[in-house]
Amino acid sequence: MYNIISEDRDKFKQFGLSQRFILTQAAQFIKPFTNYLYTKMDVRLVRTFADAFIAILIHRNVSKALILSELGSYIAGFQNATRGTKRLSNLFRSESWCQDDIEKVQLEGSKKQVLSWQKEGRRVLGLMDDSTIEKPESWFTEGLCAVYSSKAARLTRIKKGYYRPPISRVCVPGYEWSALMIGGLALIPTLGLMKWWTTRGIHAENRENVFYRMLKQIKTTFGGALTLVLDRGFANLPTLERLFKCQQFFIIRWKSSNLLNDLAGNTKNTWRICHGKKGFDKRLIWDKERKKALKVEIIYMPVWHPEYIDKPLYLVVIRHKTIKGQPPMYLLTNIEVDSIGIAWEMFFSYIQRWDIEQAFRFNKSELGIQSIRLIIFENRLKMMALVTLLYQFLLQLWRNWHSAAFLILKNWCPRTDKRLDDARLPLYRLRLALFALLLAVFVACAENLKHKKSRTLLLQSSG
Repeated sequence: MYNIISEDRDKFKQFGLSQRFILTQAAQFIKPFTNYLYTKMDVRLVRTFADAFIAILIHRNVSKALILSELGSYIAGFQNATRGTKRLSNLFRSESWCQDDIEKVQLEGSKKQVLSWQKEGRRVLGLMDDSTIEKPESWFTEGLCAVYSSKAARLTRIKKGYYRPPISRVCVPGYEWSALMIGGLALIPTLGLMKWWTTRGIHAENRENVFYRMLKQIKTTFGGALTLVLDRGFANLPTLERLFKCQQFFIIRWKSSNLLNDLAGNTKNTWRICHGKKGFDKRLIWDKERKKALKVEIIYMPVWHPEYIDKPLYLVVIRHKTIKGQPPMYLLTNIEVDSIGIAWEMFFSYIQRWDIEQAFRFNKSELGIQSIRLIIFENRLKMMALVTLLYQFLLQLWRNWHSAAFLILKNWCPRTDKRLDDARLPLYRLRLALFALLLAVFVACAENLKHKKSRTLLLQSSG
């Protein structure tokens, strides 16, 4: 439906400048994917793929965002919702394409972005982490496995004046989610890899195998251009083995109880290596969560892992001086840290890992990725890949057309709070603005189809 409007110049000119701009940018963004899919499946399915992209952008409903019957009405109009639902069903049931096809084109675009950042002399970070997709009401969907519920953890958090909630973690049906975001200091990130997998059934996977496959893809696509940033869940020997094998630079938040060798060759717990040593430098860091400035000091020193004596490593320790009782942060890296400036760069690079946490949150709370109700696991992966394309489009729109995106926010989603105007990535407001902006396009397309159907019925009755 939206392809027909975009190709008709006379009807396309009827829309406003902002609407034409968004439709043009969406068409240019999705063109590499549609060109690749043209070689693999029917033209009608490719058009449905492009229409589904716009429909997900317009349909803003967390609990029902990705239900086929809901999206079908935004593809073919409310009066022809059953037709749109059938078209979407044919698209995701088609065996001519899979999630890997989307991933292949996506990695090519990310590679070009990484090369452009490298030419600017920036350190490009590969932010890796795991999450889950919770489906607590599901039972018969293929590929469901047991995942720990973060929502249940929030709901059962102890609150003063209320009963004590369960202490043990709550487990619900769902899927595992591993991701790679590509970014850097003062850079708007881009999407790298998104993997969804399960620990049960015929599609059962192992977390270590998924991580190793992602590392091999990173090595094949980007070489050694990325510095991987990992959380404490990856602070173990198997992760180091795979990183050394793939020859990747990394920054890992190390656990204080893990063993390392100091300069004298003695094997100690990480916290004992720097215990009692004075900080080399101090700074005031703004903590956006607590909304105040924190005084921190930093120490760095060369260390070695007991299993890899020939591999030099560096330990960067950050101590909080403002918050009493706050344990230090230990960062382990294979990048040579020989100055205070490099040590602070390692710290701020790790802080940049918050971008991937925001990506998980946005896909769940705004794009409604947990609302998918497709039974077949492979079909579900295709829709998840399409949803992440929309997230990448919003990031690219804010990165490449910042002034235009900010103007759209001012006109279609104004807010009085200055804090919202100063937000680094106001993607929630941008999505709301695009919904209001493109709703008129949907109405015009639906009216066009309605009149076309009425003329067809009139001709048939007169004939």
